[in-house]
Amino acid sequence: MFEHFIPWLALLVSLLGLVLGFVLAYLAPEEIVTGRKYILGVKTLINLIIIIIIFYSLRGNLILAIPLLILSLILLLVNIVSKNKYMDGINYLYFSGAYIIMQIIPPFEFNQQYKMLLLSLIFIYGLPTGSLLWEKITTTKKRKIWKKH
Repeated sequence: MFEHFIPWLALLVSLLGLVLGFVLAYLAPEEIVTGRKYILGVKTLINLIIIIIIFYSLRGNLILAIPLLILSLILLLVNIVSKNKYMDGINYLYFSGAYIIMQIIPPFEFNQQYKMLLLSLIFIYGLPTGSLLWEKITTTKKRKIWKKH
């Protein structure tokens, strides 16, 4: 009865990594400041691993895999170069969309290992992303408070 909802629930749980990243940043804000470049490096590395997993899992369907790979690499480069605050949301939409594609397209619906690996990596990607977003939010609020005084 509920077996059709399990993949979508798994996707929701994987997106909770962002919330856990907020919690981690709240509990240890000084670690975010000192380890910012390492956190950015880990985030980029996880992003690259997700791209490799998506491409490898879709290797049987090159018509779908090659455009996704090109889009992935463009997003990765823009993410590295740009300071756009919406890039993390775009990445989450892209990763979720890749999972949905893997869920819907029939040849890939039985490949549970890649789906679970992708969901796990989306969760792990949320940890540094949430931490960095929390740091951005709190420093922006502090700047606004100081400008008022």
